Amino acid sequence: MSWKAILIPSKDYCLACFFLSVGSTINFDLIISDPEFIITIALVVIALKFAVLFAIGKFFKLSQDQNFLFAFGLSQIGEFAFVLLSFSNQINIIDQRTQLKAVGNSRNHNDNYTSITVGK
Repeated sequence: MSWKAILIPSKDYCLACFFLSVGSTINFDLIISDPEFIITIALVVIALKFAVLFAIGKFFKLSQDQNFLFAFGLSQIGEFAFVLLSFSNQINIIDQRTQLKAVGNSRNHNDNYTSITVGK
């Protein structure tokens, strides 16, 4: 048995565990409480990433159709957003409420969500 035959199913299991763990921390009450803010944040981030990626494509002289496909395909919010938003909260650039709304989940559901809703 080759190492690829062993490694590839393991990679798939790890990927499934990652998405399961992220999906299980979604706080739907928070999303439902302010969907406009969450949609607005997502669209602003996607638009900014699209603009930056489109400029990068222009710099590397991609054709117009390839550049559009490149920028549109890569402009969605990635997993690294979790890390950036958490870090920006830790160094007090954004508050915890904004972080939770932008990410759309709460890792410590009971403590964080209760403290947010009580303050309203």
